[in-house]
Amino acid sequence: MAMDLVDGSAAGGGRGDIATHLWTFLDRLSPAMYNRLYTSPASCLSIFRLLPLSARHIVLDMLWYDEIVRIRDVALWIRERRSEGAEKGERRHLKYTLSALQRLHIVTSRLDRHSDPSTDETELQMNSVFQNSFRMALTGGGQQGSFGKAAKEQDPEVTVQFLDDYAETQWEIIQHFMVGSDAGATKPGEKVLVLLNRSGLMASTQSLRHMRITSKGFQFLLEEVNTQLWDLLLVYLEESQDLVETIGFLFMLGSLELGQAYLTDNLSDIQLETLRDLADYGLAYLPTPKSSVFYPTRLATTLTSSAPPLVSSRHTNEEKGFIVLETNYKIYAYTSNPLQIAVLGLFAHLKTRFANFVTGHITRESVRRGLANGITANQASYLYDDFSSGHDYDLVVNYARELGALLLELPKARKVFVTADGHLQIREFIKRRMAQAQEEEAAAAAGTAMDVSAA
Repeated sequence: MAMDLVDGSAAGGGRGDIATHLWTFLDRLSPAMYNRLYTSPASCLSIFRLLPLSARHIVLDMLWYDEIVRIRDVALWIRERRSEGAEKGERRHLKYTLSALQRLHIVTSRLDRHSDPSTDETELQMNSVFQNSFRMALTGGGQQGSFGKAAKEQDPEVTVQFLDDYAETQWEIIQHFMVGSDAGATKPGEKVLVLLNRSGLMASTQSLRHMRITSKGFQFLLEEVNTQLWDLLLVYLEESQDLVETIGFLFMLGSLELGQAYLTDNLSDIQLETLRDLADYGLAYLPTPKSSVFYPTRLATTLTSSAPPLVSSRHTNEEKGFIVLETNYKIYAYTSNPLQIAVLGLFAHLKTRFANFVTGHITRESVRRGLANGITANQASYLYDDFSSGHDYDLVVNYARELGALLLELPKARKVFVTADGHLQIREFIKRRMAQAQEEEAAAAAGTAMDVSAA
């Protein structure tokens, strides 16, 4: 059973969705594999970053606490949101948080045989391997090179802007190939093509060079870049010779400094091979295939954070653009981004293109072409936005995820796309929440009026 460790208190920016995918993968690891992973301070720091807020608080509180910790002690450390302030809700949240830490083998529990089972006397203990490594991560201790071995000299031409441009170019090569865009004259490497095929994002018709996008691949293009990255990286990990060493290396990359050169002489053969593969995706820059140094790009350094993985000066205006669809199926898109235009071309007949504006028409023929390109009627979705608070947004997203109706979440914009099948249930859920909120406001107002009259 896959676990979902993401709660509404986790930082936004799409990180919750990334963590959900990653925990599903890590759930297969054995306790011995976890202990091996936790020998790396960088891995411990990355796992910590992706934990829910309440779980992070527990880890920090237990990290330097050498006395016996009981569940009742932890209950005093956690502070619930006021809207979930009931005692029953707090106990449920605490149980959920501790379960997350236990399944990641960060914390273990045992019941004191002399205690009353009806009380919260269960003793908690932090995994000593995780504890020691995480202490090193926070204090700068441990073996040299735990967070990469920085080079003393580096090429002055390899600037942060250079790395950003390189990462964006490499990533767009993959995306343009997926949509069959003319802008994608450069084809991805052989290993990238194999991964696109094995991940189900593209299907082979004749050879790897002649593939077309699938329904899953079209959905992939609608995701945020960080989520796209992890979608591919998790498939890459499936093919890894040494799963723990490879994922540990990914976590290390996520902890490196953007713009800094790092030596390769302390990397194992598996790590070197992984590094060369990741360069094809734009996560690292190698001046030459056998270079003695490498540079992590922003795609790598944001793997376990909520920062944007691509910072581009090429397409700064398209993000503010929008699409207009008339009742006669004419379409107007305010964008100059070749990739966005290519995605539109999958299901619309584009007629005119201006500097930052394209027009087209959705026809029976273009719909058929879209179906042939992997777009299905099942991908029709409903958009929910205009949430009054981040808490309301989180509740709807979590409910949609439980229903299996979640297609895409955009936490920064507070927008969520759900399937047509789950739309009615989600709409009713929102109505119930609105009615409950109105009742609570009315009760609060009545209580205030009584206090005033009594005074």
